[in-house]
Amino acid sequence: MKELNQAVLSWMEAHRDEYLSDLRELAQIPAPSHYEDQRAAWVKAWLERHGATGVVIDEAKNVIFPFHAEGCNDLTVFNAHLDVVFPDMEPLPFHEADGKYFAPGIGDDTANVIALLQMAAMAIEMDLQPEKGMLFVFNSCEEGLGNLKGTRQLMKDYAGRITKWFAIDGGLDSYINKAVGSNAMRSPSRPKAVTPTVLSAIATPSITWRK
Repeated sequence: MKELNQAVLSWMEAHRDEYLSDLRELAQIPAPSHYEDQRAAWVKAWLERHGATGVVIDEAKNVIFPFHAEGCNDLTVFNAHLDVVFPDMEPLPFHEADGKYFAPGIGDDTANVIALLQMAAMAIEMDLQPEKGMLFVFNSCEEGLGNLKGTRQLMKDYAGRITKWFAIDGGLDSYINKAVGSNAMRSPSRPKAVTPTVLSAIATPSITWRK
């Protein structure tokens, strides 16, 4: 295990410049929820350039790279989401100052998309042989108005086969190991509101609290 950890750290250091270059490029590609097409195409092409096979973009615009997943019903998902909360469809502004990168959505979740891409490339290049199958997933519609459309589609398409899930989102200073969820509410003043099963985390309180 110690040797593997060192090999991983060495690989990451050797590809640091590529990470930064790719982050600068992807951070400028717009991707509001439901409109992740450009980023999805970029991610798929990146994976294929780095040796990934079987990469697909599904109907929800998730990019999925199955790794030793064929015939496995005990799959582990590693995901980072493609969408950002900003509605822009033009190239997003980007600048660098004092060794830091600034762009809309770069920390949520663009930097982690690049990190997950590098994880997939490392697994290919190092010819890792996991005991069980893995799915590298770059999912769509994670942000509030997306209502987890990408995740819902993945769970539908891989029903009964996913047993573990690691969502890479936010910073590196903490992790959450408990399930999270939300409660949908219907406002008495709006009896014709959309049914709770399709309400988003943003739409629900908006309907509930607005008079």
